[in-house]
Amino acid sequence: MNKQQLTRNQFARQPAHVVLVDFSPPFGSDTCCQVQQALQDILALAANITGPPRIPFFGLFAIGTYPEALLPLQAVRGNLSKIHSALQELRSFQREGLVGGKTAGCLGQGLQDAMAQFKRQQHLYKQLELMVVTCRPSNIVNKEVERACSVLDMDVLKKVQVVCMSQPEDLGASDLYLMEDSPSNTAASGGEGGLNCGMVDVVHLDNDGVSLHQFLKGWLGDSGTDREHLHISLPGMAGIGALTLKCDLNERILDPTHLLQPLNFVPIL
Repeated sequence: MNKQQLTRNQFARQPAHVVLVDFSPPFGSDTCCQVQQALQDILALAANITGPPRIPFFGLFAIGTYPEALLPLQAVRGNLSKIHSALQELRSFQREGLVGGKTAGCLGQGLQDAMAQFKRQQHLYKQLELMVVTCRPSNIVNKEVERACSVLDMDVLKKVQVVCMSQPEDLGASDLYLMEDSPSNTAASGGEGGLNCGMVDVVHLDNDGVSLHQFLKGWLGDSGTDREHLHISLPGMAGIGALTLKCDLNERILDPTHLLQPLNFVPIL
């Protein structure tokens, strides 16, 4: 096989990321600070790693009584100050009383708005990955997201992740209110909402900053899955033909030489 055919560019298929922060109860100020800090740290790291961009584009929505685009989808490199300002607005969004009340339908509208942003600039991006951060029960949010996905362009949507920052069994009085009030939940019980687009992943994380930091590090990995990184050919044995192992390689530790001022990260013995 031609060696050139096995060659591909690393980090060539990194998706654009849009995060939608669901401020519906029981989402509180502590969780807001954890989300803000985790996003700030991972995006600052991505903006300063040399080589192909690990997180090429990022957008941010706050979902309260209405969906608000705090940061339109744009390149991470060269826009770190704008990203920092947008993340700071997450706290003010909660302080200014833009959350609470009836939020049914706002999450679905936010997902559609994020997709509309992507479609307007699709010539710049390859694929879109949406992530919803919430403290509500996953079954309620999942139904809302799947209902919204039924009208989205699935050809350019790589994945939708619902990240629940609370234990699956937690269900307070405010959650019961939202469950009864949500039209998507009512539709689901009637049969129409039982859609399963196959694109929604539900992830449960402990409600702490460490868990979210670890989860977001996955954005820095190579998203290309079209070809293998390495082929290992083993000689055949009696009665058995040659064996070829097709391997994927994952970067587990960042090379300090890829960071700005690498000498600050190299231990001196």
